[in-house]
Amino acid sequence: MISHSTTTRLKGVARTFVITFALVFVILNSPLIIANAQYLLDKIGTEDAIDISTKSEAKVIKPLLFPLAATVTRTETPQPLPDEATLIIDKIGVNVPIIFGVDDDPQTIYDNLWNGAVHYAPTVKPGQPGNSVLLGHSSVSLWKKRPHSASFALLNKLSPGDPVKIVYADGQTFTFVVRKSLIFNPLEAENPELIELEKGDRPAIFLVTCYPPGVSSKRITIKAELL
Repeated sequence: MISHSTTTRLKGVARTFVITFALVFVILNSPLIIANAQYLLDKIGTEDAIDISTKSEAKVIKPLLFPLAATVTRTETPQPLPDEATLIIDKIGVNVPIIFGVDDDPQTIYDNLWNGAVHYAPTVKPGQPGNSVLLGHSSVSLWKKRPHSASFALLNKLSPGDPVKIVYADGQTFTFVVRKSLIFNPLEAENPELIELEKGDRPAIFLVTCYPPGVSSKRITIKAELL
């Protein structure tokens, strides 16, 4: 028979484990937690605040399993655009520089994500004919936190119709509208659905990050088309 003192000690150990686990979880996911808290605070008192208890699921974009192709075939020479620009998504508090001229080596891209949203070099610049891909961090550990360590943490909060702006250093501004959200396996080969996604008469951007935040096995992408 287990004595009362042993039972009490075991409960204490279990309680300590739970508390420690909770603290570690918060520390590891602090950028994401902070981003979500800020998002909710910004919504309080605004005209478009959402009552979470009655929010319709139709408001949330339903992700699909989907591989994203990085390149598209272009038949015309795109208009030159500056190598400095800013990505602005007011709904989720994103205002980050776009980093151009980054080699398409995965490690090089990862190293540059600390500096902002990385433009995937094989694709056109945002606003040019075709599809443009922008990559960003969704969440990292607290000890790696830097200014843009969770810039794409709230991509899943975007809904069809939400505006996404690209402002270039020379003042040129391109406004895109969110159309669809997708989840895909970055190691999966292309499929017919991919071809359908990339079809369209208007320039489009794809915002891509890890999903769920902090997990690298999947990606979420937001497709937005130029107005």
